Amino acid sequence: VLRLKLQDLIKYVDQLRQISLGRLSPEEREQEDLARERTGRIIELSLERGFAYQDVKAALEMFEAQEPPTDWPPEADETGHQEVIDECVLELLQHTEDQELEFLHAKKFVRKWDK
Repeated sequence: VLRLKLQDLIKYVDQLRQISLGRLSPEEREQEDLARERTGRIIELSLERGFAYQDVKAALEMFEAQEPPTDWPPEADETGHQEVIDECVLELLQHTEDQELEFLHAKKFVRKWDK
């Protein structure tokens, strides 16, 4: 995860260099900024609970592909929606990890009794 954060920082410095040289259009700059924000968000979620970057990214993509629930308040801003999605991603990953641990424990218990 730290390597990803360093790569993100290097891309940002390169982007600043491209801007100063006039090689980056405003649209490209905006796309780069959004991509950097997304990568940063995934890294922060990964570090928050110690989940693998790829697992967080896959779960986040799954939630973002869904239509928002109809009971979300319309006055809630995008940040509020992102916070809800982030919490759902972390809960899903924690639940998955817990299930994997339970499975391993049960498998160990069965092996013990098979002997």
